[in-house]
Amino acid sequence: MAPHIPFEVITEILAKLPVKSLLKFRVVCKSWCSLISTSQFVKKHLSSNTSTPKKVIQLSRDVLTFYSLHDSKLVQETIEFRIEWHALSSFRIMGYCNGLVCIEACRENRIFLWNPSTRDSKILPCGVVDNSYFCWCGFGYDYNSDDYKVLTVDRLKKPIDNYQDSSRNSMMYTLRTNSWRRIQDFPLETSYMMVDSSAHAATHVNGALHWMARQGLNSWVIISLDLTTETYMEVPQPDFYGTPVEHIGIGESSTGCLCLNVHNGAGSQSYDFWVMKEYGVRESWTISLKIPFVVVGIYPKPVAWFSENGKILFNRDGKLATYNAKKNSVRYLHQTTYCHSCPHGDVYVESLVSPNAYSNREAKEISRLNNINVERTTRVVMSL
Repeated sequence: MAPHIPFEVITEILAKLPVKSLLKFRVVCKSWCSLISTSQFVKKHLSSNTSTPKKVIQLSRDVLTFYSLHDSKLVQETIEFRIEWHALSSFRIMGYCNGLVCIEACRENRIFLWNPSTRDSKILPCGVVDNSYFCWCGFGYDYNSDDYKVLTVDRLKKPIDNYQDSSRNSMMYTLRTNSWRRIQDFPLETSYMMVDSSAHAATHVNGALHWMARQGLNSWVIISLDLTTETYMEVPQPDFYGTPVEHIGIGESSTGCLCLNVHNGAGSQSYDFWVMKEYGVRESWTISLKIPFVVVGIYPKPVAWFSENGKILFNRDGKLATYNAKKNSVRYLHQTTYCHSCPHGDVYVESLVSPNAYSNREAKEISRLNNINVERTTRVVMSL
């Protein structure tokens, strides 16, 4: 195969191709198959591949749906998966990162990692986490240890009389060890509440998991868990110019920054989109965009924050729509299956990352979802 082309050049070319093509090219020759399977190439492809459009992800029962904007078309890809042990179970997304999706089968108290692009999967060990009690969760990548981690935070199992002495158990799963362990408890120094019960899944930014929570009646906090140190902290937030906040949402911008969607009370007529341009620095919070309240309606849920073409993609009552800041207009794209359990403010990117990358051969055979059946359909739902 073109022996005059240096192997390094071939590597650069392959690293820019979509996952679907690479899976086919593994059969071209042994050297290509070996290259595409290496962890070095998987990481290179993840960082350099820009040809595949980013996707919005939704999960309803056992149907995973992706929406992507490509060549002036809204493309819908549906993956229906059936698992023999999931007796009419409901599923929810706990998070997704680098092409892996972390999914909980609620009734079975089982969690599994799945790469829908490669169909590679892994069931997490059970018997440690009581999923019926945890209320906050997250999934992300620890850059320092090159490891993927899953977090669950238990609900309190008894009434609280004194919040100062209360805590919630935190359990951390690491892919490298394939095991759970208890980490620092989540402190309840005051009565934290989730802003939105659908936002139990964390936003993964800058190597940390983030949630938005209410502290008392009129105060808000950004709670984070550093995946390297595995410690909780509060992230500095804007002062919102001293005005009360009626609604707030958290997400990640297309540039990888932490951002907030804020609707102030006291007669505010817009949603303010704040971006933390330098992570951890309060003074770096700036308002990048204001969206008139009358244009987008009540509490839009952004799913792609500040896309490359200057538009924001959001979900309003199950309708996928874009807001054009230049024209101050909204265009509804498609009616989706509204799903409260999906993380908000994150976008899925395809990859070759395998949940079995750190497993030996015997462990792979035990942990895989060998009985998962997949049906995939792709169609164009709208020309833009």
